[in-house]
Amino acid sequence: MNTSNSLHLPQAACAGGLRSDRGVSLVESLFALLIVVVASGGVASMYVLSARSNGVASVNTQLLSSARSKLEQVQAIPFEQAGIRPVGGPAGPGYMVLNPVDTPFYNVANGDILLSDTVTLRDGTAATRTVTITAIDDAADGTGTADADTLVDPNTDTILDYKLVTVTASATLNHVVLTQTLSTIIRGELAVEVMGATQVDSTGDAPIPIGKVKKTKAATAPVAYTDPDGCAATVDGKVKKADKTKTTTTTGC
Repeated sequence: MNTSNSLHLPQAACAGGLRSDRGVSLVESLFALLIVVVASGGVASMYVLSARSNGVASVNTQLLSSARSKLEQVQAIPFEQAGIRPVGGPAGPGYMVLNPVDTPFYNVANGDILLSDTVTLRDGTAATRTVTITAIDDAADGTGTADADTLVDPNTDTILDYKLVTVTASATLNHVVLTQTLSTIIRGELAVEVMGATQVDSTGDAPIPIGKVKKTKAATAPVAYTDPDGCAATVDGKVKKADKTKTTTTTGC
């Protein structure tokens, strides 16, 4: 009996060993590496997008805070010193009038200062705060020449009841311009002024409807007359008949 064939392994097994003994091939290694690279790239992209989104949110928050701060500065300026630099129409760059009585027109030589500026945010980003003021002619108390108070802005030559202040804070992040805008109104001390936007007058009281302002009767000066005894007297501001008993004030009887 020839048993020589049963003592030898197949040629394929002798040459390369079993598949489980050979390990991972080069192709399989490269394929696994490619999967890791692709997965890592996706994670990295998500991280970049997340970081960029967080950066945008942070800058927008800082811009909003900066715009609010500038708006509060403008609100602290007296009404007559919040000027409008004329550029055509009722709106223009806001500026602080140094002397609204003697030099009400915009002139930097007079010390007038534009309210727009450039600031640096907390994270080091440069931001521009643009201040625009608009003269509002409110229809609640008439418009144009029919306006109840007829206050005229000297720079824009427009009738105004109050001023609308708008602050726009802007910054550039990753070549994208981000902006935040806030607005408010500022009022003077005009007793007749009524604002349709807030339904209060310039002093903060309830509005007085146009045409329904109560008329006050002027006081009547006492009228002199002579009583039967020949004494000059006045009675309750009116001439009274001598035969009626009234409290009188004599003037030389």
